[in-house]
Amino acid sequence: MNSSTFLTRYDFRTLYGERIYAIAQHLEKLHVKQSKLEEHIDFLKKCKQNNLIPNGLHLKNTTYIYKNTQLLNKTMHKIRNNLIEHQYKQKHCLEIELATQKSILDLYLNNHQPLRQHQFDLSWINKRDDLPKIKLRQKHEIKLQKLLKNQSTRIKLDKDIDTSNVINISDKILKNEHLKILSKGLKFVPTPTNLNIIDIITNAEKSLYSASLTNKQLAISEISTFVTKWRKPTRPNLTKQELTLLKELKNDEQIIIIPADKGGKIVIMNRQDYINKVEQKLSDFDLYEEVNDPTSSLKKIINEITFKLFSQHKIDDYQKKIWTSIDDLPYVRAQPKMHKKDHPLRIITCTRSTILSYVSKYVYSLIEQLRETLKNCLKNTRNLITEIAKITLDPDDRLISIDVVDMFTNVPVSQAISIVLQLIGSSEKFCQTRLTKSDLYDLLNLCLKNSYFTFNGRFYRQKNGLPMGNILSGLIADIYLHHHLQQRLIEIQGRTWRYVDDMLVITKMSETEIEKYMKKINSTKHKIKFTYEYEKKNQLNYLDTTLTRNTTTNRIDIQWYRKDTASDRFLNYQSCHQQSIKKNIIKNMTERIITTTKDSHQQINDLKALKRMFENSQYPKDEIEKQIQETIRKLSNNDNSQSINNQKKKDEYEISMSLPYTPGIEVLKRKLEKLKIKLYFSYPQKLSSLVPSNINRKSKAIVYKIPCECGAEYIGETKRGLDERMQEHIRNIKENDDQSKSEMVQHHRQQNGICKFNPKIATVIDYETDERKRLIKETLYSNIFNTINRHVKINQSWLPILNKLGNTIKKHIRFKEQHDPTTINKGDKTVIVARTKMKG
Repeated sequence: MNSSTFLTRYDFRTLYGERIYAIAQHLEKLHVKQSKLEEHIDFLKKCKQNNLIPNGLHLKNTTYIYKNTQLLNKTMHKIRNNLIEHQYKQKHCLEIELATQKSILDLYLNNHQPLRQHQFDLSWINKRDDLPKIKLRQKHEIKLQKLLKNQSTRIKLDKDIDTSNVINISDKILKNEHLKILSKGLKFVPTPTNLNIIDIITNAEKSLYSASLTNKQLAISEISTFVTKWRKPTRPNLTKQELTLLKELKNDEQIIIIPADKGGKIVIMNRQDYINKVEQKLSDFDLYEEVNDPTSSLKKIINEITFKLFSQHKIDDYQKKIWTSIDDLPYVRAQPKMHKKDHPLRIITCTRSTILSYVSKYVYSLIEQLRETLKNCLKNTRNLITEIAKITLDPDDRLISIDVVDMFTNVPVSQAISIVLQLIGSSEKFCQTRLTKSDLYDLLNLCLKNSYFTFNGRFYRQKNGLPMGNILSGLIADIYLHHHLQQRLIEIQGRTWRYVDDMLVITKMSETEIEKYMKKINSTKHKIKFTYEYEKKNQLNYLDTTLTRNTTTNRIDIQWYRKDTASDRFLNYQSCHQQSIKKNIIKNMTERIITTTKDSHQQINDLKALKRMFENSQYPKDEIEKQIQETIRKLSNNDNSQSINNQKKKDEYEISMSLPYTPGIEVLKRKLEKLKIKLYFSYPQKLSSLVPSNINRKSKAIVYKIPCECGAEYIGETKRGLDERMQEHIRNIKENDDQSKSEMVQHHRQQNGICKFNPKIATVIDYETDERKRLIKETLYSNIFNTINRHVKINQSWLPILNKLGNTIKKHIRFKEQHDPTTINKGDKTVIVARTKMKG
């Protein structure tokens, strides 16, 4: 072999033998190690230059203490810097070892082949050096770009966040970081870190009640597969620091965070100021009165009417059950009117899932058609635009808007009911029932004259008017106002339109004449009073439009309008909502502008303003532009095929179901659609639930757990509250009747009295106002804890997933019982939420 030829690996091994080849191999590995180490150092140096922390060096903060978060951030930076220093030392040691091994190898080569020139003997080693180096460099480059992208997103979001939509009128001085997190909006949904398995199974089981056995099994299989495969999202939309800030706000008992009455802004108030202002409003004895707990007496009235109608076969068994299934009273909340002096509060009655909500929904369905009998009542802005387009003005026509003052509380309920009864023959839905006018009269009186509610542990009754927040109030007020205005505002009848309590009038009266006329109207004995606004410079703002009298065309020009009090924000783009919702917000707002503002130049200005609003809500510019252009194209082509297809597809569904939204659940939605099941999404964990946003009593409708001394457990459910139900259990145990149907008494007897259940340490493990869902939850928890109580049956196909995840739920509840003493029976004040944390 030539003394200076290049050697391949095989040639080298043949020429020098296995021993020297092994030394050369070791040298080759050291070269690879050196090249990798250089790439690692280069990556860490770039991270340091850009103030980045590699994912592998992130430290988890489980204490939720802000100071600890800061400490961990400093520690992570020090660890990264120490690692760079350590790897430089490793590189130096490696260079020494490489030089040593190269010297040893050269010695062996010279001894083995003294006549040969050895400069090309190891060229085969260098051929492999670049391959791992290039691969590692590419890998590091991808990592670096991801880290830079995440950092730029965080910096951009942090930089762009405008906190002007958060108004702090409390005495508490909050950090700017607190205001930034609140500026995301109270409807912002954090990325879920776990699945609420109990709620998923409960909602699905109830929805699939009427499904065929085959479809039910297939649907359960799809849901179970989704739950089993689900993994925690790797990129949450709130940082650990932001979650810590939210926890600080939640634990602050001195403040309350609520939405403003108009405009969507967020207001921070002193909690005691809020309570004082609400109680001051409730001390208006002409409108409210404080009462004792009315639940029992109200239940008696509901039961009497319900059982009377049921016995007369006028309602079915399902209606009888749900009408009497909830014992919770409504509660009130308040929203500050930030556009008025001293920020007075508007009282809103929250009636959802309360004692009269099911009856009210039923009555609403009977009289809903009566709205069609009301002339010149606007449904929305689009309806207004259609009506205005028909108008040709006279030169002396003027525009005014008339507003009803405190409409809901000033509507005389008895008169309103009489008007409804006069019109009820126009409702096909009512005529198809077996109900009489007398029955409807009883139901309307039940819903509208029992306006009881709670606030801050006290009970109140609204003596007059309609409760704002009741599903019936808007419709009843509409019907009453229509007839009332026809009788009172005779002089301005004609070209008038009304949306709830806002009227638009085209009149020939001057501003002075209108002022005199309104004074005359307001001086009468009627409770309904009015305010008005006369046009200025031919313009008038009405609803979300600006109306302009065009003296050239004798038409009314319309333009999109945003009030000064508006927050200029939409649902935050980072919120964990279904992506289609965010796209539809852009499309709907674009369509509103295009259909409202007809002037092309003004359209451009309005769309620019709209883009700024979406940018303030963290929407990407390219996404905003894409959806706007797509909407404009469809409107110009008069393309409504999508809505037609959606309606056609909607008609094909046999069952609807609602599950909590989590990223990736869209896959389940598509699979269930094949089974003709329409899946809707709920968003239970909004930002409003993570801050002190309300003062209300917990629901009485609960699922509870009672332990026995022997280790056995009892799961029960009730709609009457924990205290009342526990008193019943205590009486049953004390009586110890051998004929008792109580499972706890039977258990005591089977164990010969050696153990005992203690209802005094019962634990609330869930809340649920829906009776069917509450029974399902009782069954699920009973299966998880293997309890002694009877319960309803559910589909057996749920058992595998319960068996797989039940222990996690059980551990979570046990942990809460041991570490949170407030979960023990203390008057319906607390709850353990059963959530299963999936492995991510």
